[in-house]
Amino acid sequence: MRKIDKSPNVPATLVGAPVPTSAAQVDKNIYRASDVCNQLLADQHNKCCYCECSLTKRFNDVEHYRYKNHYYWLGHNWDNLLYSCDLCNRVYKNDRFPLAQGSVEANTPSDDLSLEHPLIINPAKVDPATHIKFRRYEAVYITPEGKETIEMFDLNNKNGGRKELLENRKQLYEEYIEIKKQLQMAQNLISLPNISQEVKNIANEWLISCNRCIAFKTSPSTPYSGMLIAQI
Repeated sequence: MRKIDKSPNVPATLVGAPVPTSAAQVDKNIYRASDVCNQLLADQHNKCCYCECSLTKRFNDVEHYRYKNHYYWLGHNWDNLLYSCDLCNRVYKNDRFPLAQGSVEANTPSDDLSLEHPLIINPAKVDPATHIKFRRYEAVYITPEGKETIEMFDLNNKNGGRKELLENRKQLYEEYIEIKKQLQMAQNLISLPNISQEVKNIANEWLISCNRCIAFKTSPSTPYSGMLIAQI
């Protein structure tokens, strides 16, 4: 997971959209409108808000952080919407929204949401790195929220359904480590005494290339890059 810098500009379809008074009034034509999907995908760099896999508009979902069947009044609320892969939304999260012990669940629009303490990380509100770190390509929780999130979305493939997710993170991590090794080699070469200008120029070009690769690998647009910026 990686922090999402969500646009404060509410998509036009949601501006003035009716506030549902029941789950039946939550309208997919409103929360799944093209301008809503496009803005979410842009804000999330075309990645799933939870597992960071690559997304397209097709076969993926506008996700209600607080699920719409219970929190119906938030069904058209921009702050409650994210974009998710179908696995994270339909298989793993679905209508689950665990709260910490002592929370007071909101059941009506007049209830105070601040009395709830969700155990699922909302990456548009908090930095996931404060809850989840990575040891190489394995997610490691450091808070109860991190633990619940890792387990809910099976981010370490403990249940066997997310082999591809783990393999993709492993590949990115190994590529990143190899580039870091090459970067160190270039730095060592430049620091050698009596190095010729020709060799120094080659080493500098190598160094620049390595830094560009690292910047790309850790970029918000790169799938699974949250892993690289949250290493233990």
